[in-house]
Amino acid sequence: MCDHLAHLTQMQQLLADLNAQHRREQQAFAEGFKIGFHDGEEIGYGRRCAEEAQMWADLAEHVKNHARMRTWVEILKNRGEAA
Repeated sequence: MCDHLAHLTQMQQLLADLNAQHRREQQAFAEGFKIGFHDGEEIGYGRRCAEEAQMWADLAEHVKNHARMRTWVEILKNRGEAA
């Protein structure tokens, strides 16, 4: 009977350590996930800002190109035609 009690005590200790290890792993995963999520938000936000800056630059170039275009009246004048 004493031998069974020793085995039972040893199993309880191993289970207690297993549960503690499981809690430590869950905590480490949760912390890593939180850090990764935060870093992902920061990187994603930075990329989106860069994309928006490029979009605005493209739009500004588009508007400038249209502003440099001659009007229909100017084209007709250049051809020597009346508007």
